[in-house]
Parts: sequence; structure tokens; C-alpha cells
Amino acid sequence: MRKIVLISGVVVAAIVLAGIVLWYVKHPHAARTGKSQATAPVSTVRRAQLPPEPDVSLDINSETELEVHQGIPLLLTVRLANQRAANAQSANAAKEAVAADARVQLKAGTITAAESQAREAFSREREEVPTLVLPADWPKSIRFQVRRADDPAIQPDWPVSLLVAPERQGLVLDGTATTEAIWSLSPEAAAQLAAGSWQVVAILDTAAGASADAWRGRAVSEPVTVTIKPRPSSLSAVEGEQDALEVSRYYAAAGQWDQSLEAARKAAALNSDSIEAHTLIGDALSAKGDNLAAMQAFQTAMAAFRKRDKDPLHVPDYLIVRMHQLMSTTPPPGLAPQGTVAPPPPKKR
Repeated sequence: MRKIVLISGVVVAAIVLAGIVLWYVKHPHAARTGKSQATAPVSTVRRAQLPPEPDVSLDINSETELEVHQGIPLLLTVRLANQRAANAQSANAAKEAVAADARVQLKAGTITAAESQAREAFSREREEVPTLVLPADWPKSIRFQVRRADDPAIQPDWPVSLLVAPERQGLVLDGTATTEAIWSLSPEAAAQLAAGSWQVVAILDTAAGASADAWRGRAVSEPVTVTIKPRPSSLSAVEGEQDALEVSRYYAAAGQWDQSLEAARKAAALNSDSIEAHTLIGDALSAKGDNLAAMQAFQTAMAAFRKRDKDPLHVPDYLIVRMHQLMSTTPPPGLAPQGTVAPPPPKKR
């Protein structure tokens, strides 16, 4: 939902920007002289004066709404971004595109010099890109609030722990930089969670303890709904596959590759055409140093993908990247890794 809202905001901004450009095209004289120009709305001025704040997003097991059985581990991923800066950069890029298009049209003779000048003048009015500095230890300022969906007064304390720290500390968020960290509930801890539907939000609160140049305040993510179901005495093949995949992903994130491999192979045994199961097998084997077996697993995943989607224009990006990485380190016979020279093929006898 948060992604939809952010994307919708960008679309609305683009529509407004297009309307402004059209006005400049129809009123080039006013654009140059300043006549007939209204004062900027107060709301716009006030918004420009507000300091930026981080946008907090949360997903659990890569979803914003999910159902899991008791005992299935949970991965809570928190991402921080600066959407205001991203919007400003997009607006500036759009204005630059207006100027470039004006130069092309002027050269082609489809617009007048006055119209081109109006568009060029408009494109030079760039949006300020507001940046903000995160505290170096921002994950310590994250807490999770859990509420029962049908009774918000029930707020259990889930025993989450930080599993994967951010790659960079003290990051400056502009329109392109983002950062994330992952918390987890182990299978043992998840087995103790009460069944029911729960809403979870991530709260970033740096009001106290942040350095003078770091952002201070409180920001809250959109809620994620997690429905925890009692584990049945027997699972269907589909349920067993999904549970095994969740377990494999958890152990992969934790860097426990033997356990991840075991769970992924269990999922593949239940569904030989599972693209993700074979991909997880390849990741685990690669991490364990068996690159040839990993390549075979990725190729099996690719075959499963092609079985499902025969459009040659559709490609699984992650698989392509992983196979390329393996080709650069452990290529098949006759193909040298990067930075080396392949030996000549054997002569026929």
C-alpha cells in the first residue's frame, strides 16, 4: 500500500508539472515578463519550508499481508528512504527533459524561439533536493508495535532480534540512497506466537540520543498484517513447499547455509518445478563453495521458469545475475573466468 501511495504521488506530481509546462508554452510572454503570474500558494511555501523526514517501510517475509503457520520464522525488513528528495530529483529530471525537448523542437522548427525560451526558463527553476542524515546506529531506534487486528488493546511483545545490520552507517539519505536492516523471529520463537491476525508497524524514534547533525523525530511505517494459523497435523504438498521455502529463506538470511539447503531441497522434493526452491539451492551451494553444483541448480531453476513462461523477452533477472557471477568464477569447461585465458581445446586424435 505504501508503494502504491508513493507511486500515485509521483504520477500526480507529473500531471501537475505537465500542466505547468503547457501553460508556459501558451503564455511565453508572461513567462519572460512576469505578468499574469500568481503568487505561490501558501501550502506550497509551507511544504517547502518543512524539513525532510525518512519514509519508513516494513515488510515481513517480503510481504505486507501474509499467512503463516505457527513455528514459521519471520523476517522483518525495515527500509528507510527520502521520498521528498526522490520527488525533487524526478521533477528536476522532468524539467531537464522539457528543456532538451524544446531544443530539439526548435531545431526542427516545430516551436518558436519564444516558446523554446519559455521552456528553457521553466527548466532552470530547479527543485531543492532536501537531504537528511541518519544516526549511525539507527537500528537501535527502531521498535515494532504489534496489535491484534480485532482487539488493538492486545499488544504482545514479539521477541524480535536484529539479524542483518545495515551495510553502511551514518548514511545521508538523498533521492537515490536507501538503507535497510532485517530483524527476525527464529522458528523456536515463532512457535510461541499466539494464533490470530496481527498488525505490525515499525517505528523509528530518534528524538533522544541522536547527534546534532542527525535527523531527530518519529516516523512510522504502514501496518503489515500477519495471520498466524495453528500448524495442522498434516500439510498438503503446497503448504509443505511454502513452509519449507520460508524456512530456507530465513536460514539464508542468517547465513546458516546447511539448514537453508536442507529446507530448499525439501521444497524441491515437494515441487520439482519450484523456481525459488532451486534458486535457494543454488545460493546455498554457492555459499558453501560448490559452484558447479550451484550452476546446475540455477539452470534447473531457469528451465522451470521457461516451462512456466515461454516468452523469450521475459527473463528472471536474479537468476541471470547469479549465473553470470558463477560464470566469472567457475566457468564450464572451455570457458575461462574473467581475467584469465581459456586453454586451447584438445586436438582430435
